[in-house]
Amino acid sequence: MPMLEGVFVPPHVTPFDEDENINGPVLRELVHHFINAGLNGLVSLGSNGEFPYLSFEEKLRVVEIVREEAPHQRSR
Repeated sequence: MPMLEGVFVPPHVTPFDEDENINGPVLRELVHHFINAGLNGLVSLGSNGEFPYLSFEEKLRVVEIVREEAPHQRSR
């Protein structure tokens, strides 16, 4: 198993819009902000408290957005 190296952001928030839906554009901005700041990894759906309240589809959407926006450097 590869070792994680570098600087990882503590669990980032999952932004919601005024209708309590995941705010995809703001999440994309957050990912770009963290990556541009030099972080090596993100912790999505961590300990901010929203995880148990999201549906499976919402959790999947968060992960999809983060993976789409983060650099495509995957562990092999």
